[in-house]
Amino acid sequence: MRKIIFLMLLLVLSIGSSNAGIITLDANSPATGSELDISPLITTLGEVTFSGELLGGGFDVVGSPSSAELFFGFEVTSIMFRYVGNIGNLTVNAKDSNGVILDSFFDADTQSIEGPVTLTGIGIRSLFWTDTAGGFAMLDDIVIEGTAIPEPRTLVLLALGLTGLCFSRKT
Repeated sequence: MRKIIFLMLLLVLSIGSSNAGIITLDANSPATGSELDISPLITTLGEVTFSGELLGGGFDVVGSPSSAELFFGFEVTSIMFRYVGNIGNLTVNAKDSNGVILDSFFDADTQSIEGPVTLTGIGIRSLFWTDTAGGFAMLDDIVIEGTAIPEPRTLVLLALGLTGLCFSRKT
């Protein structure tokens, strides 16, 4: 029984540690997100989608009010980015899956390239930004540190296998 518990702990630790990683989004190439406005980016950690506009080599706001959002199909713990805008202000929010703001950033004057800025939190699932002055507010060179979420099917198979081991040990 001790061996089974030890093996279960090793398996859980290996699942958690092997799925962490860093992704860089740079709007200058398809491999790093230059086509996020037309299709999701599949990464080693999971899927990244974008609601906004790709403009001039950066991830820009669109619409009225001017806003954009990156969505992550995995858990993010840290996001670092550079930004630029016109005469306006920029608000950036790191949110969890329920839309709760975990960390935020504000700059009242976005006329020059600034950064890097880092937002952190446990379970970040989206990065939302807006320019309330109605101009452009572009983020780029976005470095995301995250952890892949195991597929539900994998977790079910793991649970069934461990249950089988426990029952076979008892008989």
